[in-house]
Amino acid sequence: MPVAAPRMPDEDWQLEADVRSLERMLSGLRQARVDAASAVGPAHFPAVDSRPAGLGGVQHTAADAPKSNLATWAVLSIGVSVLACGGVLLALSLAHEREDLWSLGLPLALAGQAALILGLVLQLDGLWQTSRQNAHSLLVLDDELSRLRRATPATPDRRTGLLARP
Repeated sequence: MPVAAPRMPDEDWQLEADVRSLERMLSGLRQARVDAASAVGPAHFPAVDSRPAGLGGVQHTAADAPKSNLATWAVLSIGVSVLACGGVLLALSLAHEREDLWSLGLPLALAGQAALILGLVLQLDGLWQTSRQNAHSLLVLDDELSRLRRATPATPDRRTGLLARP
């Protein structure tokens, strides 16, 4: 059975519509960035290298993200479990007036809280790293679109007959 070739756009208008849609999204992001920067005041962002790192833009290591994400969720899950266990032991010690449960429940509750705080810090670090990668990807995409605009000659639009803006 023959394999069908991928379907290519029949007309340039489909590609032009996609390019216009991306340009609208980028202009909205630029406007949001300017609005946010003016509302907050002078921003101090870490330096981000805007050069493409090969054909794919940002270099992602597939093994890094799942491991750190898995570790973060494991720490959060263990923290919640240990905190709940310690809380139940503390409640039982108060309900049944057993001091031996209190001496076991209090360290467990404190260790669970510490694990929760550590997990939340790891989660925030992961979000910060993802935000930096996304900002870098947007810069690379913006550079590519600028190069594409400069490289595209002014050609008449087939529907209107007007020259497309460079």
